[in-house]
Amino acid sequence: MALAALAWIIAGLPMVNPDLIRANTLYNAALLELKTDNSAGALGYLRDSVRHNPAHAPAQRELGRLLLLEGNREEALEHFRIALRAFPDDPDTHRILGGLYQEEGRLDASFAHLVTVIRLEPDFEPTWDQAAWLFHRHPDPGALDRIGKRVMGEEAWKTLKARLLEKELEGRGGNQVDGESPAHVPGEGEVFGHP
Repeated sequence: MALAALAWIIAGLPMVNPDLIRANTLYNAALLELKTDNSAGALGYLRDSVRHNPAHAPAQRELGRLLLLEGNREEALEHFRIALRAFPDDPDTHRILGGLYQEEGRLDASFAHLVTVIRLEPDFEPTWDQAAWLFHRHPDPGALDRIGKRVMGEEAWKTLKARLLEKELEGRGGNQVDGESPAHVPGEGEVFGHP
């Protein structure tokens, strides 16, 4: 009787895909390599991890960060895009893309990613500063209104827009020297988490 109950319980459990387990194991090995400043080892583990599970968003994002640090911007961008397809609400990936697109002069795309970060992490102040800086220097405020409404919804955008205007009045949206952008791309030693 107990054996039949155990068989019934096991039959109801979802099957675990061995590729998912390998991908997570390789991702964790990459994180350990990064903690010991072995970016070459981490890069290999991350490439293997996404080979086993292309939808492993954290592995795709970290691979993108390492490639970016190595100067391989185009391949890095592709991994960030894959990460967002797998996990559209990842604030770290949106934050990175917001900065990268701003550097490229793709202000609409940058603003869309920054507003998404604000929607996901409203208390992360550096993103507010970056979005306010961009908001007040964008050549087409109407485009930003359309982006804000699309990302946030009309009512939430009104609130966010008021706060961005408020930040400019407080001088917090334009506090960079000589109009320098507050965009931040992770530098060496900033492979994990927030800058």
